[in-house]
Amino acid sequence: NNNNNNNNNKDDENLRALKEIFLEEESQSSISDDPLDLQFLGLQSSLGGASAACKFQFEIASWRETRLFFALHPECRHLDKCEAELPSQTTLSKQVFDSGGADTIDEKNEKIIKHNTYVKRFDEDLRYAHMATIAKMKDKRMILLYQAAPGASTVEKKDSGEEEKESSGGNEGDTTYYEYKLATEGLQDQHIEYTQSKDLEGKQWTPPVKLPIYNDAAVWSPVVHIDNNQVYVFYSESTGCKKAVPCKPPQCPKGEVCEVNSHAEMCHHTPKSLWVPGGDIKYIKSIGDPADNKWTKAVTILSQGEGGGIPKVIANSLIVMKKTGHWVLPYWREQQNAIEDGTCTRKPEFKGSSGPDCRWNKRSKCMTGAQPFSGVLVSENRGKTWQPRGQITQSNTSLIEGSIAELNDGRIIQVFRTRVGCVYKSYSKDEGKSWTEPEPMPVPNPNSKVFLMRLEPNGELLLAFNNMKNQYRSRRGATKCRACRTHLHLAISRDGDGNEWETIARLEDEIGYEAPRIHYPYMVQKDASSVLVAYTRFYLGKRKGLTSLDQGVKVAEIDLKSIV
Repeated sequence: NNNNNNNNNKDDENLRALKEIFLEEESQSSISDDPLDLQFLGLQSSLGGASAACKFQFEIASWRETRLFFALHPECRHLDKCEAELPSQTTLSKQVFDSGGADTIDEKNEKIIKHNTYVKRFDEDLRYAHMATIAKMKDKRMILLYQAAPGASTVEKKDSGEEEKESSGGNEGDTTYYEYKLATEGLQDQHIEYTQSKDLEGKQWTPPVKLPIYNDAAVWSPVVHIDNNQVYVFYSESTGCKKAVPCKPPQCPKGEVCEVNSHAEMCHHTPKSLWVPGGDIKYIKSIGDPADNKWTKAVTILSQGEGGGIPKVIANSLIVMKKTGHWVLPYWREQQNAIEDGTCTRKPEFKGSSGPDCRWNKRSKCMTGAQPFSGVLVSENRGKTWQPRGQITQSNTSLIEGSIAELNDGRIIQVFRTRVGCVYKSYSKDEGKSWTEPEPMPVPNPNSKVFLMRLEPNGELLLAFNNMKNQYRSRRGATKCRACRTHLHLAISRDGDGNEWETIARLEDEIGYEAPRIHYPYMVQKDASSVLVAYTRFYLGKRKGLTSLDQGVKVAEIDLKSIV
């Protein structure tokens, strides 16, 4: 007992000393006005020395709080790579808010970006377009697909007893203020559309066409692959499970995150019942010219029911191994709070659920307790049969939306979106059967998808990513941009392993109170001198999100001659 007391006293003394250091730093500089909130971040509960899990709320911690965490936990020093700054060939533009400022001009960056073109803008019929995928066909034109949905209208009833009218938001009782609603994912009629370029540069595109998938639920995240001029479209389809929230949200002090009571009732997400991402992974193939819009029946390659019953999701490109010709497709298993479709619906007064088994801890078809992890699907016979390989996990963060590339020595590198402020990576030397322990990279990540590709003919690695930490990190100057995903940049690695990276181009840097989402990149190499980058942009804020025409799917062409 005396030893335990001495250790606790020593920890208290260390904590007080470190707090004094940081408080002194705060008084002598203007780094941030954010106070040190150690208890909220979980630091005090882990000062006994026994915890080595490296769990910490990086996503909302300030820079000084993060430094304090590493001072107290040297065993977690590997995560310090998340604080590294990438070297850059291009001047980063200043962050611009809605005050009318303008970006600094970077002539070198302007020369690297040959064009930046809208493929599809939001309009009255389509208020959601996301998760773009792009590939080069045999005639060197491009085909591009994305998941899409119309506006998520709500139904409001007049107090006077008039008939119900369609509405999209606005003030209570106002059924005409907004013509349509913000971008929403998971709607029942979420589908996949595709278009083909009219030229070799990706500047002009055919009108989008709906992919004829005969689905019963939302379809997600298309991944396109070309094999002998036949177009394969991989995607995932929701299977019976919709998003769930507490019928009565827990009451939390402002700024804190509360756990849901294990006996709380669950309800479908409102006002619309939304499907959870993923489910069964499937593919269809083109019959003849894709312009004819004729496709084979869907083939399931991995079902939600396999491996314990958990949704499976894809997001990034398939690669073909140079030596074996095997196809390798990254995927992950993700369990969101979900309940079975048609159960636990809200009562009209929105005060409870109508299902008998709607408890938060109730094991069900949609909450099986199966382990989430990332891996790859491998086909050794060009898509006829598939085998899941690998179980990549990390204790302090989720690893999702993996993107892969083959290195010059035949290994596969996979990089991941995370919740701790930087990209993670893992390697496989046996085509995905086993993977190295995931490790952080010195590449920022605001919990957003990245895309990795190998450049031919020399094997450099090109990465498209959001070059920012989470918006709460005051050191990054983004505190006025809650929920932003911006600074969409490209970086290159020439060391053969993906260890050292340098920023080479900026696609868009807009930042503002309307929460711009400039994100979810996907790339294809057009030829030895250029790459096309497809991505989506929209606003989460209502003012621009409901009215701006500057939203949709875009394609930018990057000149590689001055880079590689």
